[in-house]
Amino acid sequence: MTTASWNSRHETGIDVIDAQHKALFAATERPTRLYNQKLKMLRDAIVAWESAYEKARANQDEAGMKSADHQRKDTAEQIAALMAFKSGLARFCRAYAYIAQLIDFGDPGLENFAAFAKLLSKRLDGVPADRIDLKGLVLSGFDIKARTDLRIREEPDRPYLKPVGPGGSGKADEPNYLKEIIDRLNRLFGDATPLRDQATFVNHITAIARESDVVMAQVENNNREQALKGNLPGAVQQGVVRALSSHQKLATQVLKADRQAMSALTDLIYELIRDRRMIDLDDLNA
Repeated sequence: MTTASWNSRHETGIDVIDAQHKALFAATERPTRLYNQKLKMLRDAIVAWESAYEKARANQDEAGMKSADHQRKDTAEQIAALMAFKSGLARFCRAYAYIAQLIDFGDPGLENFAAFAKLLSKRLDGVPADRIDLKGLVLSGFDIKARTDLRIREEPDRPYLKPVGPGGSGKADEPNYLKEIIDRLNRLFGDATPLRDQATFVNHITAIARESDVVMAQVENNNREQALKGNLPGAVQQGVVRALSSHQKLATQVLKADRQAMSALTDLIYELIRDRRMIDLDDLNA
């Protein structure tokens, strides 16, 4: 084979790979763009509503404070929903990659969807195109349909594995939940600031901590002791620093206090993340 012939075939192979990469990225372009646009819009809205809340408080405008606080809470919940989608997508990819090593699904459609989900999850993480390994990733059309023909035969005398669930958690019973939250806020901040301000501050730090996929994965997949040894404490501390511009008094109080205060705040935020909750500010006046 001549050098010219080899170069020609080599260049042709590169062209094919580049074409496949472009096709794969085109498939995830629209959902990536919509997700990032929505997330940016919501984050900008959080900043705007925080500013509106502080302005209303400075003017002693109770109605304005309540309205801004409601809008801020609604926006934070929407951000949490987006981050939950992103975390769930990554969780599916990890579960599929592990199980596929043990079981041959024999399902090209599922394999295609897993490839699409893996690429999309990396793009939502902000990984540049030239740093994503697409080796062996070929995406064709796929469809998801409910399977009604599957039956799991259970034998009472034999153990069986429960399937992987969708992640997340339902709303837990909470007869004493609000009272416990109020008691913990009082112990943490005292009575120097209004209770609603304290709850808003904690919700704000929780939303910041949820922005980290690593934190979410550690909380979702580990017990309390292990999760609190991970990235959550650092994320909470960084969140408190970021909150100095919008919650200066409370953020300064936590930063100047001893380590027990930061630890107590981290423990509370761990439970809010684990239970997928935010403190309901409307219930504080009930």
